Amino acid sequence: MYPSTSYRKYWPKYKDGNPVWNFFHFDNFRSFYPKCNECGSSISRGYGKPNTTNMARHLECRHPILHEELLELRKMAWNPPPSPVTIVTEDVIDIKDSESENEKHEDEFFDATDDYVDANESIDGNKAADETGDQISTALQIYKTPTAVEFSGNKDTNMCNIPPSITPHSLHSNTQQGSQETNSTKPNVSMSKEELEKRLLIAQIEREEAAKRREEAATRNLEASTAAIHSRLTN
Repeated sequence: MYPSTSYRKYWPKYKDGNPVWNFFHFDNFRSFYPKCNECGSSISRGYGKPNTTNMARHLECRHPILHEELLELRKMAWNPPPSPVTIVTEDVIDIKDSESENEKHEDEFFDATDDYVDANESIDGNKAADETGDQISTALQIYKTPTAVEFSGNKDTNMCNIPPSITPHSLHSNTQQGSQETNSTKPNVSMSKEELEKRLLIAQIEREEAAKRREEAATRNLEASTAAIHSRLTN
């Protein structure tokens, strides 16, 4: 029984035709039955579209040696299907390269602020903090030893206690009035004890405000550095 024609697409394909024709021939071009070159037997090729199954089977049954040669020829002439093409894209990420990049970004943690922090903002903040620190240091040099000041009609060598009724607003207004009355940067020896206490409190408040501004500037720089490192690592 001949195989169905629907399975012919699964038959092996050869480069130069089926090698079985090396063992068979036709007497003339009108002949339908091929003849064996070895024994001269006519082999039926089926009906419709002829096939070579009976020809190979004849060699297997009648001429085993020739059948072995046919198998070798088929192995040599078999045309295998093309191998699947592997498409290599350029988007493949090398794990080693990515790890080295991450380590490089971690090493450059303190240098990331140069690229992501506003230079003008950082310079202005540092400059303002330095100026405030200079003013505070000058005020501390002027008022650092209240015990050395001799009050009129009273000599007190103890530190002065700040009255609780004084507020920063009243101290600021009193300081402006005092600056209008005198243009001297040095404390007046004849000033009252309360005025000196007010100036000391103002200097302390300014020092605390300057320290607070420095802490805020440092916090902003740290947040900017952290954001820069996070953005580099994610990219």
